[in-house]
Amino acid sequence: MNYHQIFLENIKKQIGASFVGYEQYRDTYQLKVIKNKKPIYFKLEGKPSDVTPQRYSELLNLILENAGQI
Repeated sequence: MNYHQIFLENIKKQIGASFVGYEQYRDTYQLKVIKNKKPIYFKLEGKPSDVTPQRYSELLNLILENAGQI
C-alpha cells in the first residue's frame, strides 16, 4: 500500500465517507468524496502523483470545513 492509499483511507474514515478517490476529466484531476450518497469534488493542481503528505493534510482540513455540504 502506498502513501496515497493510506491518506485516502484516512480521509474516508475520518469523515465517514463511502468513497474517496481521484477522478479525471480531460486533463484535470479532482478528489471525489461521496458521503450519504452525495458527491462533492475538490479540484487538484497537477496529477494525483503530485499530491504530497502536506497537501493531503490541507485537503483533509478543506473537506472537514465543507463537511456541512456533504
